[in-house]
Amino acid sequence: MRYGNKVLPALLINALIVLPSFAANNFTVDCPGQIQVQQAAAAAYAGWRSLQAPAQYYLSGVTFYSGKPEEMASLKPEEFKKFQSTWRFSPDDQIYLVCEYNQTSIQLTRALPVHTKACTVQYNGSTRVSSGGFIPKQIRCALTKMT
Repeated sequence: MRYGNKVLPALLINALIVLPSFAANNFTVDCPGQIQVQQAAAAAYAGWRSLQAPAQYYLSGVTFYSGKPEEMASLKPEEFKKFQSTWRFSPDDQIYLVCEYNQTSIQLTRALPVHTKACTVQYNGSTRVSSGGFIPKQIRCALTKMT
C-alpha cells in the first residue's frame, strides 16, 4: 500500500463524498429543556387578588404528529425498549414534533424535514415525570434516502 502523492488525496476525496451523504440522512432534534411561561387569571374575583408562584417548566415529554398538531393525528411508537421508543413514518406525511412541558399547557412544535422516515427517543431512566413516564434525553431521526 502506498501513500504517495496520488493515493492519499484520492482517499480524502472519497471520504468527503461518503461522509456527508451519511450525515445528511440522520439528524438529531433538541427540544428546549426549559421554557419561560407567563400566566394570568382570566378574570378578577371579588375579594381576591392573583399572584404567581415561581415555577420551572421543564421538558416532560414528546409527541409526533402526522400533519399539524391542531389536526390531532398523534402517532404511537411502533417499538418500545427499555428507555427507548421508535416511531416510523410514511415518507409522504409531514411529521411534526411537539415538546411537552410540566405544569403548563404550553407546548412547542416544529415540522421535521420532509421525508423523515423514523425517529427514536431515548429517555433519562433515572428521572420520572408525574405522569409516570421518563424525560426525553435525545431524539434521533432518519430521512428516507433519495436516489
